[in-house]
Amino acid sequence: MIDIGDTIGGYRILSLIGSGGMGKVFEAEHAVTKRIEALKVLLPAGDGTPDQHQEHVSRFLREIQVQASLTHSNIATVHNAFEHDGVLVMVMELVRGSSLKRLLEIEGPPILKAIDLMCQVLDALDFAHRRGVVHRDITPANIIISSDGVVKLTDFGLAKSQRDVQLTREGIAVGSVHYMSPEQVRGQQELDNRSDLYSAGAVLYEMLCRQRVFDATDGFAIMRAHVEKQPIPPVQYNKDIPQSLNDLVLRALAKDPIQRFRAAGEFKQGLERCRAEIEKAKQARADSRRQAKELEASGIKKTQTVETEPPPKPAPVSTGKVAMVVTAAIAGLALASFAFLANQKYSPIEAEQVEAAEPEAPPQNTKKSEPRKAVPASAKKAATPAPTPARKAAPRRPKRVVNPADQPEWAQPAAPPPERKPVVVGLDPGR
Repeated sequence: MIDIGDTIGGYRILSLIGSGGMGKVFEAEHAVTKRIEALKVLLPAGDGTPDQHQEHVSRFLREIQVQASLTHSNIATVHNAFEHDGVLVMVMELVRGSSLKRLLEIEGPPILKAIDLMCQVLDALDFAHRRGVVHRDITPANIIISSDGVVKLTDFGLAKSQRDVQLTREGIAVGSVHYMSPEQVRGQQELDNRSDLYSAGAVLYEMLCRQRVFDATDGFAIMRAHVEKQPIPPVQYNKDIPQSLNDLVLRALAKDPIQRFRAAGEFKQGLERCRAEIEKAKQARADSRRQAKELEASGIKKTQTVETEPPPKPAPVSTGKVAMVVTAAIAGLALASFAFLANQKYSPIEAEQVEAAEPEAPPQNTKKSEPRKAVPASAKKAATPAPTPARKAAPRRPKRVVNPADQPEWAQPAAPPPERKPVVVGLDPGR
């Protein structure tokens, strides 16, 4: 039994990082190099049979050998391995951070952050797949995120405990049912990289939707759903997910491996296109808000200028001055009317009668006179008419003078108004 403070294989145990049904992980310091590392210790199978214990050891040894062959920035590096008192110990880099499983229990990441994390997972898978390694157990618990946001993929081939609702075969877990591909559920022995891509799609689905693809209390019901049911589109859980990302996740979760992505690199390229689309839309919204703020600021400034510089108001006019001006104007109009009537020779009716008494002037001949032609002397004598006797002029009719006294009363000219002295408003005439 290993406890804190013990020294094994040149490492001093500092603290317990985590534990599970299959083993424990300790923080340890190397006695010579003083480097802080993680020690993963495989625990005995407990009440299992010797064959089950041997299978545990075989799987753990396979994990050590496979993970040690993969040196990648997104895969936890294995430094060494040794045996202590019949127990296998794997020495690996210590990743200070938290598992994606624990982060999802608190709060799911934003869409862009989820895409970034999955792209790092796909980088690790692409590196492993190119070397003929299939992880077979991609779950949020096996994805460690460091304090600076770097993803580390762990547990290559490590079996899981049954408390995580796992499919078991002779007591050995072969996958976590929430993230198993349909071909894993059917028990196919030969699994290729597309099985890992299905599991990666299930993890991405959970990050985006805060929901697992299929969930139930019965592990066999979950496995049956992986084979028979279609997942609910992610956009129904999260309206902010663009349609392109929604379709990409559903493609990764296709029942038929042929309909999925052919490689992790292809999956990652699709995610990068979605990220570029989201960032472009986000930038467009930011520009629109900035322009709206600028317009609003300019409008407020203009309003303030008008308010701070009001137009000058006219000086108030007293009521007494207004009355004096109006009275003077009325008096002036009355005097002008009286002067006009006094200068008239006739009244309007008399002018009509005088005009009727005058004879009309004869119309003038407006026809142009034509030039005279030369006439011979003989013709002049023949054409000369006899003189006509002179006519006496008719006696001229004297002008008729209309006496205004003979007009009816309604036609009499209006008598001139009596002369009135101007009155100054505001002065008492009696004074």
